[in-house]
Amino acid sequence: MSEVLFVWELGGGYGHLGHMLPLARQLRAAGHRVTFALKDLARARDTITEPEFRLLQAPVWLPAPSGMPAPASYAEILLHFGFLEARYLRGLVEAWRALFTWVKPALVVFNHSPTALLAAGDARFAKATIEQGFVSPPHCVPLPPLRWWEPAPARLADSERRALITVNEVRAEYALTPLARLCDLLNVDEDFLCTFSELDHYPQRDPSARYWGPMFNLDASAPAIWPLGTAAKVFAYLTPDYPLFDTVLELLAAAPCAVLVHAPGLTALQRRRYETASLVTSAAPVNMRAVRQQAALVLCHGPGTGAAALVAGIPLLLLPAQIEQTMWSRRVVELGAGIAVTPTARKSELRQALHTLLDASPQRQAARDFAAKHADFDSAAQLIAMAARCNELIAAARD
Repeated sequence: MSEVLFVWELGGGYGHLGHMLPLARQLRAAGHRVTFALKDLARARDTITEPEFRLLQAPVWLPAPSGMPAPASYAEILLHFGFLEARYLRGLVEAWRALFTWVKPALVVFNHSPTALLAAGDARFAKATIEQGFVSPPHCVPLPPLRWWEPAPARLADSERRALITVNEVRAEYALTPLARLCDLLNVDEDFLCTFSELDHYPQRDPSARYWGPMFNLDASAPAIWPLGTAAKVFAYLTPDYPLFDTVLELLAAAPCAVLVHAPGLTALQRRRYETASLVTSAAPVNMRAVRQQAALVLCHGPGTGAAALVAGIPLLLLPAQIEQTMWSRRVVELGAGIAVTPTARKSELRQALHTLLDASPQRQAARDFAAKHADFDSAAQLIAMAARCNELIAAARD
């Protein structure tokens, strides 16, 4: 039996836990001890229900960046989270190294955790990443722009050099060889790229990349219970702080469908405000296995829920709120399996998209075609293969 540590440092939402938890459960079933170091513990036990899984607070970057443009590459994301100067990172790196020493893992599985990767530079344990592609950009110089459908800003090379200088200054403090490229910070023993090539955030990734297929947690405890009736069932996973949240729920309540909305953090007062005879809400994560069996349409912000729906042949109305979700939404629209609406869209645009997708739309057929193409994808076999690879990494690290 070995200790496996799953870490999550940056980002928000359930997607990070949804990626890690199925593999963690598979490794636990194989006899390994599992610990999580998480950015957000507030609702972690809503999802990680097993008491034998230890939960720790991950070291996280708290200062808000000021006077900096919105990140245009992964390197610029790092600059927003402490990689502008080595002195900003010292405390976080020390905390990560202390956490590694205390847990004594044989394997660490990283999810959107660049500072943890930096801190693990000279570690003896095996290292793997698990993600959908966004935080594991193609390894090249410079790293590709996030908005790959637009001309790249001229500043990207300078931003990357700045982040690389910081990384190497921190590595020098631990007598580690400097990295030649910033992308080498992301080098691990295995990158579990949990998506399909058609849904990769970066369409320019090398065709030889190994895709393990999407990872999602289908078995959340809240049941999928729609309003009674024969109308088409629609499921929505939306965050209440989304700019068009009220507008979307108003349109869903007026549409000829039965609607189930999962909105994390929704208060009882808010639930009473939004619920109607045709629309019910759930503050807890909903069992996606049941959703995939019954829903005719799914509304969501990004790839976690979206990938689970597409594999089941369900079209998407996508409401991206940030760049990762926007990148993924563009891939789905290119695929033809959904419609994406920006946070500044007019109510009429939303209404038209909703009614288009509820009809016998081309998007509905494209989603079915996508599901048929990947009909042989078996999430149970995926987990067995990934756990076997983890065991290989643990054994190799011991030798």
